[in-house]
Amino acid sequence: MMLINKVRSLNWDELLAYDTVKTVTVKDWRLGLIRVLFVLGILGYVLGYQLLMEKQYLKVEPPVGTIRTSILQPQNGSRRFNLSYCGTSPPDKLFFAPCLDWDETDALFPIAEQSAMHVTTRVTLSLQEKTCTSSYTNCTAWKETPEKDYFIVDIERFTILMDHTMSTPTNGIAATGKSLPGTLLDSDDNQIDVKQRYPGRKNTFGVLGKHDILELQVFLDAAKVKLDDESTSSANESWRYSGCVLLVFISYDNTFSFNTNNLRYKIKVVQVKNTEFKAVEPVHFPGNETYQQRMIKNRHGVRLLFLQIGTLGKFDFQNFLLTIVSGLGLLAFATIIVDILASKILPEKDIYNKYLFEETVNFAEIKKNKQPAQMVVLDS
Repeated sequence: MMLINKVRSLNWDELLAYDTVKTVTVKDWRLGLIRVLFVLGILGYVLGYQLLMEKQYLKVEPPVGTIRTSILQPQNGSRRFNLSYCGTSPPDKLFFAPCLDWDETDALFPIAEQSAMHVTTRVTLSLQEKTCTSSYTNCTAWKETPEKDYFIVDIERFTILMDHTMSTPTNGIAATGKSLPGTLLDSDDNQIDVKQRYPGRKNTFGVLGKHDILELQVFLDAAKVKLDDESTSSANESWRYSGCVLLVFISYDNTFSFNTNNLRYKIKVVQVKNTEFKAVEPVHFPGNETYQQRMIKNRHGVRLLFLQIGTLGKFDFQNFLLTIVSGLGLLAFATIIVDILASKILPEKDIYNKYLFEETVNFAEIKKNKQPAQMVVLDS
């Protein structure tokens, strides 16, 4: 009973007082200027940066896709044979070796890969013969003839075809490489004009309706790799001898303009530093059913890894609404900052507080005395 009386005696009008916003015009140019600067800054951030520059009204999605590649040797007698690295003088097998006249079938191993390619620049050949018969259960010993190193003649002039397609499962954007304009970049993001840089060569890039076809030399130049320079992965070896790894980034984009139907792609080639590549291919001779003899092709070369990346966007009302609402929140925050300056920091804060904060009469007393609220307001 005492608890009930105590609860009844509480001043609920004081405990549950309602704070509301009161519009007050403060005629002080300092506060007005700060408020205007805040508003202009927020509008510039939301409209200029978030919407115009970053296009945060878009729902972005990375692409997924496939790449088909093939390689072809130089055609119509354009292949060069009198090359400086083909020979044994000076007698340095790391930079000079006899050359083999291989075509695209010999130079490519493995034959078919998804989003990758290995082009042979140097091969070491050796014949092996088992020193025991197959009747022995643990017959693993091989007699090997002396190894011989060979370079593949004019491998830089071999042309590589790239047929790449991409799509975004959620946004429903899809395209093929030959339906888009493209740009070729080197490892420092400098644009390469293949027609101007390689006049008269069999290079086609970024042409609508045609697949991209580039010589291996173009990929090497874009990655700033010279096959006859000394390798950084193995001492006293050239890149032609040790092999190297190149990352070919294919980046798709439709956010560079306000029309998301405009798509383009950029290809950038980067070398993986201090890395060489090789693949060993065993070849068994026809009629050798017992597998007693084989040739080992120890291939070193240029490993190309194709990576499809990018940002593709489509207008999304929810993202647009979130951007606008976040801007409104910043405007409210600006008002709070100006109010703090007026009521807590500026010298005239006591005067400002009298206008900014006002307390009503106690409506419990009004209800107790049964006096009309209108009369109380008028009396005050």
